[in-house]
Amino acid sequence: MIYLAESYGLGYVKINEILKKQKVSVKYLESVVAKVRAAGLVDARKGSAGGYILSKPPEKISLLDIYECLNGPVADNQNYNDDNAYRKTVSNLWSVINSRLNDYLASRSLEDLFQDWKKNQTAMPQQSGGGFYF
Repeated sequence: MIYLAESYGLGYVKINEILKKQKVSVKYLESVVAKVRAAGLVDARKGSAGGYILSKPPEKISLLDIYECLNGPVADNQNYNDDNAYRKTVSNLWSVINSRLNDYLASRSLEDLFQDWKKNQTAMPQQSGGGFYF
């Protein structure tokens, strides 16, 4: 998604270009693309001028949108209302953590993540790409 954000406004990005940059398997990339396409975050076009493109500007795509299409909703732990203080305490802790994660992901956009990535690329010029970055 960061790579598509980087290419936003430049047209469709070919799958081979993404594979080369990301160094992931075709199968893995296709599974990720299928999920983000189903969520309406990415469009695809077949043919020689085809490839993948963000369906809307990166600033309009929240990290929560991306997270949920790939992983499902941020877990909503069951709240125990019984006499087990340990289970109730841990359940409450996870509810707070999940709520904060949800709020954080909702408050950040793909554009924010892309800008963070750009700063890190500038700070680490010796890095040679590679590896999958979301």
